[in-house]
Amino acid sequence: MQPWDAAEGPMRAIIALGGLAGIRLGELVRMTWEDVWMTEGHITISGSKAKTRERRLIVICPALAQWLAPFRSATGKIWEQSIGMFHAGFYSLLDGVNEGRETAIPRRRNGLRHAFCTFHLALHSNEGLTAAMAGNSPAMLHQHYKALATKPEAEAWFNTLPAPAANAASLDLAPKG
Repeated sequence: MQPWDAAEGPMRAIIALGGLAGIRLGELVRMTWEDVWMTEGHITISGSKAKTRERRLIVICPALAQWLAPFRSATGKIWEQSIGMFHAGFYSLLDGVNEGRETAIPRRRNGLRHAFCTFHLALHSNEGLTAAMAGNSPAMLHQHYKALATKPEAEAWFNTLPAPAANAASLDLAPKG
């Protein structure tokens, strides 16, 4: 089990946006759902909400679209509590997930964003593209994230889908006979 599987509500959205869009936690607490839905297929980080004060557009990958689908009609702030409250809740999730595991998922500030940068760079092999999405410089990415993951690991990361809802009906559309 992963922390995102156990998360609910805004916590689940923040985990998905951090891990699959690479948005800094400080930016996420300033964002609204309108920033997510403003531009079809992209998340808009305005200059007033970005750490670097530069506007950027982040592509919503297919997996992220599925994670965000339950929030399609949400409005207002994505996270209404403090960054400290996010960390407390997220670390509690990690503790529950790590219980009994031989290898624990480490606690790291902005760890989901770091994972995004690592895997996006591995998947696309394009420092400029990853830098534009993450709001970093290509030099920073080269120095901190290059060659930390393989392309198959990156493909697995960006294909992490939410578990089907317990009340979802399964359709078997395979031809019979």
